[in-house]
Amino acid sequence: MAHQKVFLNDSGEASFVCPECGKTSKRNMVKFLNIDSPLKLKCKCKCGNNYFVQLERRKYIRKKTKLTGKFLSKDKTRKGLMQIVDMSQSGLKMFLNIEPDFLRNDELLLEFRLDNMQRDIITREVRVRNIKGREVGVEFFNDEHYDRLGKYLAFS
Repeated sequence: MAHQKVFLNDSGEASFVCPECGKTSKRNMVKFLNIDSPLKLKCKCKCGNNYFVQLERRKYIRKKTKLTGKFLSKDKTRKGLMQIVDMSQSGLKMFLNIEPDFLRNDELLLEFRLDNMQRDIITREVRVRNIKGREVGVEFFNDEHYDRLGKYLAFS
């Protein structure tokens, strides 16, 4: 059974929507904010329906993508190709064409083209947050293209 994702707002509240009757209920979920592992909850609606949710503690919603581009280390000694598989306003997850030889907190320069009508080229400075094989998670730290990415993520 698929879990619907429930996002916390800035005050730690989550809105739960019953997939059976559509009734919405809000709950304070602040006590779950500091748990690092994925959190799956079983909910029971007043209509009697039981359903499962996954509590998402990310600040921004992630968008699935299939964007291609290239990466370059800040010292210009390492470079390669990448495919971006998901993206949010704060960072992205990418798969590299080579095994990464950089470490957590290293800084990279990424260049990729959006699949919007304008086919915008985005160049972003990122900081490596996690590495699992050729899968690399990074966060943005230079907001030069924030406006274009925000519009892309919101309206695509």
